[in-house]
Amino acid sequence: DVPNAIERDTYRQRLARLLRVDERALVGSEAPTPRSGRRAPRIPRAQKTQAPELQVGQAQIAYRLEAHTLRLLVRQPDAVDQLDRALQSAGLSRLGVTDCEDAEHQILGKLILESLDQDELEPSQYIQEQLPEAVQDLAHELLLPMAEGEPVTDRLVEDLVHTVVRLRLLRVSDTLNQLRYMQEELQQQGDLTMGPYQESFFQFQQIRNRLDQALVQRLHFE
Repeated sequence: DVPNAIERDTYRQRLARLLRVDERALVGSEAPTPRSGRRAPRIPRAQKTQAPELQVGQAQIAYRLEAHTLRLLVRQPDAVDQLDRALQSAGLSRLGVTDCEDAEHQILGKLILESLDQDELEPSQYIQEQLPEAVQDLAHELLLPMAEGEPVTDRLVEDLVHTVVRLRLLRVSDTLNQLRYMQEELQQQGDLTMGPYQESFFQFQQIRNRLDQALVQRLHFE
């Protein structure tokens, strides 16, 4: 019943974890509505560790989270500073271009960060004047009035932190699944040691724990 797609995905994932069931079991017949007038998001090839349809769902969620992050930042580029402080206080890295995987999202994200590294123009004016033609349609779409209303500054920053943490959590979880699969392959080949992926797995698991904690704390104070 939650009208916001981003929040609905968040609560669905939390419920799946609590119940220890596959998130697909909670999706039912719901299917995301394609965006009109723009190409569909790139869907990564399914990994052996998960069913193809789950990979498709994750790619669509990640695309929406990227777009929502940019939707907030084009409204208030200066919010990056508060976002970075919140991320670093949770032991996480600052926002970077690589937080987005979609090519157009990366172009716009890079421009937003560049707008904060110059002092000749206000960030919003810099973005408007330097906006590449390739992402003008995207920027126009992101600046359309938000269905739930325009957020005030405090609410925008909270939403921004939540969205970036959610996006990173999705990516880290996918990486951990891939590492598990590669480790299992080694064991099936007779290598009963933990394999060369143990250190990477441990590092990403630590990141995953910090992201989980940051998400829980944010939802607790919501």
